[in-house]
Amino acid sequence: ERFPIAPVRAVTGVAVIDRFGAAETVAASAYRLEQDDQVPRLRAQGAALPALPEGGAAEIRFSAGYGAAFDDLPADLAQAVLMLAAHYYAYREATELGQGCMPFGVTSLIARYRPLRVGFGA
Repeated sequence: ERFPIAPVRAVTGVAVIDRFGAAETVAASAYRLEQDDQVPRLRAQGAALPALPEGGAAEIRFSAGYGAAFDDLPADLAQAVLMLAAHYYAYREATELGQGCMPFGVTSLIARYRPLRVGFGA
């Protein structure tokens, strides 16, 4: 299954929950993380991941992001953060920034990290 955010660094646990709320932990040997910068996925190690019971759910615990320190960011994202902070500081008196103005340089630096959607309704 796809993760809603990226990058995912590690999957720390998977559980199957029945409709009454009872959880059964899935062994770590049953799945693996397929790391990808845009669309990380949880894949089965064997034939398939455990089936969900009717009215049940799956709970996936994971850690995501680039790291705890500013130095863990990719260089272009770090540069975008500094440029955006400088822009907002320089124009801190402007009232028209209430609509979420973003400088073009920042937009171009972060463009490759934004998900690309192609198709009908995209």
